[in-house]
Amino acid sequence: MPSARSSSTLPLKLAALLLVCFVALSWSLVQREHEQNSEEMSKHLHMSAWLLEQAMEPHLRQPSASTDLTHDYAFLTTLQTQVLQSLNCNLYIIDAVGHLLATGPQGGPMQTQRGQSLEQLPGLKSAVEQLAQGAPDANYQDHDGKHLLVARLLDNGRLIAIADMSAPSWYSDLSSPAYMLTLAGIVLVLLVWRISNKALQEWQRQSLAQSIIDPLTTLPNRRGFELLASQGLKEAKRTKEELSVLLINLDLFARVNLNYGTHAGDTLLKHLSSLLRTTLRASDILCRWNGDEFIVLLKNSPADTALLVAEKLRSRVAEQKFNFSGEAVSLTVSIGVATLTSRDDLRSLLSRAAGTLTSAKEQGRDRIGYPHFSGNSTAGQPT
Repeated sequence: MPSARSSSTLPLKLAALLLVCFVALSWSLVQREHEQNSEEMSKHLHMSAWLLEQAMEPHLRQPSASTDLTHDYAFLTTLQTQVLQSLNCNLYIIDAVGHLLATGPQGGPMQTQRGQSLEQLPGLKSAVEQLAQGAPDANYQDHDGKHLLVARLLDNGRLIAIADMSAPSWYSDLSSPAYMLTLAGIVLVLLVWRISNKALQEWQRQSLAQSIIDPLTTLPNRRGFELLASQGLKEAKRTKEELSVLLINLDLFARVNLNYGTHAGDTLLKHLSSLLRTTLRASDILCRWNGDEFIVLLKNSPADTALLVAEKLRSRVAEQKFNFSGEAVSLTVSIGVATLTSRDDLRSLLSRAAGTLTSAKEQGRDRIGYPHFSGNSTAGQPT
């Protein structure tokens, strides 16, 4: 009889085991996608905070910035509108003790206004204290759900630039183990998985469409450059600062993909982006423009400075040896240079850079193109 009872319960035990395994697998997959989407949301927050930090730099360089913390940061309204459209983040600035100094048109967290102390609000006190003490991120609960914060310390910690994003509904729901424990059977497991998977896929599509980071090189992509460059041009025209653009094209890149495979091409692009990063100044804005093109916005750089930087980049790349399948290969870049004029907008500036790049490639590649210069040696030589 014991043997008969054991045999009769075996299908039930197997069914229960399969159900447990399926629930565990579903939980694992949901958590994995949840983590991936959380990372995507974190990228948006960090990019928003970085954009605000970049926009603040000109104000912090002003002589009164170290003493006057009540400055009217009017630029924040324009930047806030751009960031809301592309990244869905709110931006604001607080001082080291939690006073709200500047906000976009949406105002501060929990309907706070400029001049209020965020530490006086119980829901925000802990998050503000964490950020003031140097924590890179924090969170708080508002009436519309959980909010995630990312901070950048400015002016040696006297100011804090904050990006604020309301977490989507799946962030709290799927992060709670109790949600999955409500599953009572395999049909309900499949239903929940189907609904949550659709919601996560929709979030991924929206994130991908709005993303301004190139996943291969981790540089800002074309949309990211347009956001940064638009702000840079406005500041340059307001302060009469000279500004230049370098459009960099990797010569004969298609041959690398053809001869060594696309993986080698991807590796080359990552290596080149790293080389450009280490050669440029911290204030220069480097982005991936197209498949084999990069673009650089050189702040405070007249034409002669831009040519020197372009020549430095060209020679650094030409000196490198890239190893593909055990074979050392030399590669070159062609660079188009354009300097901002009083008549320029972003489109015309980029159009002139594209024209000088085309000229450099037509003259044999491994060259610098400029309206009054073309060569593959010392920058600044006349044509």
